Amino acid sequence: FGPVPGMILSYIGAQINANITFLLVRTLAIEEKWGKGENTSKIKATIRRKGFPIVFLMQTLSLFPFVAVNSAAAASGIRWEDFVKATLIGTILPIVIYSLIGEALIPRIMPPEVYFAFVAFVFLVIVVTAFKKRDAYLRRKGIR
Repeated sequence: FGPVPGMILSYIGAQINANITFLLVRTLAIEEKWGKGENTSKIKATIRRKGFPIVFLMQTLSLFPFVAVNSAAAASGIRWEDFVKATLIGTILPIVIYSLIGEALIPRIMPPEVYFAFVAFVFLVIVVTAFKKRDAYLRRKGIR
């Protein structure tokens, strides 16, 4: 796609991913699974109180998986508005860096056609594996 269109597409995809993850965790009430200990309550309270700077820092530094940051933010009880603002701003720098690195490295390592074929192959392996695991689970439960 090139660096600029790639950045734009990555940014849009990241925002969609982040919000779907956040809202899904909230909808499924996963925050109840965090535990009820005193330390857990303190951690959740701190994240809830200082949600914007924490999420902004975690998104900008990209030290933890994106989905994990989004899920933890939702499970901690941070306000959705703070999460959205922090994610909108915090994902810009990593996306720019990764896009520029990818643009510089990928053509040197392999032609784009090979790269896209490899990505498509990995995606298909993941989908097939997920369906096989789902079928095995349903068989164990006696549904299939």
